[in-house]
Parts: sequence; C-alpha cells; structure tokens
Amino acid sequence: ADGPTSLAAGETVTYRVSLTDCKVSEGLLGIDFVVEYNTDLLTYTDSVLEKGPADTWEIYSRTEVDGQRIFTCLDDAVENPVTGDGQFVMAITFTVKDKLESENDTLIKLINVTGAVNDDEVSDALGNGNEIKKA
Repeated sequence: ADGPTSLAAGETVTYRVSLTDCKVSEGLLGIDFVVEYNTDLLTYTDSVLEKGPADTWEIYSRTEVDGQRIFTCLDDAVENPVTGDGQFVMAITFTVKDKLESENDTLIKLINVTGAVNDDEVSDALGNGNEIKKA
C-alpha cells in the first residue's frame, strides 16, 4: 500500500493497494481484498480499480464491519481470467475526520486477499500484512 502518512482535518486522501505476482494455473475470475483502516481518523469515500488484467474487470465495495471493508474485483465478462502474472491496483479514497486523535498508529492495512478460480474459492491468502502508519 502507498499513500500519505501525515493527515490534515477535512482533506481527502487516497491510498493505493496493489497485488502483484498473481500466479494461478486455472484462471482467476474474482478476487477479494480485505482492508482495515483507522475509523478514528478516516471515513471511507470511494474506491476504483486503477489497474486490472483487462477492461472487463470491475471493483465493488461489498461490506464493512468494524473498520474492515471487503472489496471484490470481478471479471464481469468472465472472458479474461488471470492465468499468468497479473497485477491489481485499487485506489481507496477517504475523508480525514476533524478530530485527529487515535491510539492506533495504523492508517490502512491490507489484511487478506482471496481469489476465486473457476467456481472454487482459493482459501489460502495470496498476500497480506501491508500497512501504512501515521507519521
């Protein structure tokens, strides 16, 4: 993940979460990113898939529980599965809250990544542990 470590009240900040070196032999048709963010400091605004394997891939923000938000990337056409080295770059935008106090130093953290290959979910995490802390 990359993005700002210093925040100012009311500003809009964007963090980019990337997944590289995606290697699956049967074709990846969907992928879920579980991202945790500091709810004391940030309010979720929007997300976009800046880079995907093909133009048919879309991103959806599905669920949020206790500062963890699930983002799903799907190949809506089901025609362009990832079968070699693929890269996903997701931009997540937040508004900084007026109160800039938090006991937690972490601003945003990629918790887990799972994927769907054909009709079977890949249960093993493809990547995790990437976080940004406040300055």
